[in-house]
Amino acid sequence: MLSYFRIQNYRSILDMKVDFSYAEGKAPNNYNELSKMPFLKVSTKGKKNRFVPCLVIYGANASGKTNIFKAMSNYVWLLNESGISYSYFPNLLNRQYCSTAFELELFVGKDKYRHLIEYDGREIIKEELFKNDSSVYRIDNTPDKLHRSFNQLKNEQYDEEKLKSVLDIECCEKEGEKYLQKRVFFSVIAKNYPGLSGDVTTAFNRYNNNIFIYSSNDMTKEVLKKYNDLIEANSKIESEIIDRLSSLIRNFDIDILKVKPVKEHIPVSGTQGNYFGQYRSEKILYRRYDRIKTFHKAINGREEVFDMFHDESNGTNVLFSLLDVVLLALDLGLTIVVDELDKSLHPFIVAEIIKMFKSKEYNKKNAQLIFTTHCADILDMDILRVSEVGFVSKNIKEGSKIRRISDFEDESGSKIRNTADFRKLYFNGAFGCIPFPYI
Repeated sequence: MLSYFRIQNYRSILDMKVDFSYAEGKAPNNYNELSKMPFLKVSTKGKKNRFVPCLVIYGANASGKTNIFKAMSNYVWLLNESGISYSYFPNLLNRQYCSTAFELELFVGKDKYRHLIEYDGREIIKEELFKNDSSVYRIDNTPDKLHRSFNQLKNEQYDEEKLKSVLDIECCEKEGEKYLQKRVFFSVIAKNYPGLSGDVTTAFNRYNNNIFIYSSNDMTKEVLKKYNDLIEANSKIESEIIDRLSSLIRNFDIDILKVKPVKEHIPVSGTQGNYFGQYRSEKILYRRYDRIKTFHKAINGREEVFDMFHDESNGTNVLFSLLDVVLLALDLGLTIVVDELDKSLHPFIVAEIIKMFKSKEYNKKNAQLIFTTHCADILDMDILRVSEVGFVSKNIKEGSKIRRISDFEDESGSKIRNTADFRKLYFNGAFGCIPFPYI
């Protein structure tokens, strides 16, 4: 469960904190009896932490909404790749910072983890990992502040010097007379030394595997990847999700009786593949799911078979792909991040997807949904609270900034209540973030 994501000097963003906390202070009266959860909760050492199950982000075109998602994707990519120079996109209109920084805090069970990466086009300048506000390790490569400490990683086999050697050999590369850190230490320890620290391995798996980031344009492609991974891991899970998908598709008023992925084994002789699957080795059968069948009832009562990605509408493709990811997230307690969730989807369908994350029946493992949209209709459906709606605006001096409705006041100077007409306030300019186009 995400607590916050901080971005500094990335594209249009100079300094932004995307906060997922429940910002209403006191819980609603009798909230345990409400069908819609006002917040997700986790208790740590007697403290009750509350976070939103959904965060919907609005803003004018070019305000920086998508850059939030690009930043999250960039952060996850850094955990897995070593191309620091290829992931450095500073703000070019205001050069007050010389480096980019990402800081993401999340909860794993009752433990809170916070990971920070600061880097420029050449090296990682700083990296830190905290567990429950105590330093697990701290690396500062600034020349006048050079500091390396591995407080909670040290043991009899891997003392301070041995861990420094791991950092130098596996994370750094020599350029001239200097060794520059190119790889994320967090990733190297979790992947190459999983037995060194259970905390680090557990935290890394949550950071790396429990945040799904999508553009709506990629949904149909990504779902095919997921089917490959899913069937390899557990065919029973795949079957259960397909059955539930069929039921949900019908509930969403799509005239599909059922869906069925079709497995194909194709002989190959090369080593290059596509996004449908992955080669095991040369000259071996290539296993992939590249066809998903849908079944419709014809006027004569017979079942007719369609090909999902060729015969169905783009909206049906997007909905099917999205629901697949939604079910996985709700089952496993994942976070889904989608840019332009409403693309090709009716507002009523978007509203139902939001309700799934706010429902006690569906969301039992603290899953979260974060997305951008221009669809103002869902502001008028009594499903979102003041902590769950954010607005992004941009100027050259401050870059892109985000404020939630909970940060605004009404004309009387009071905090805006959940009973307010969010849609009307938005269109009247109370939250800013609307364009003023003309011809």
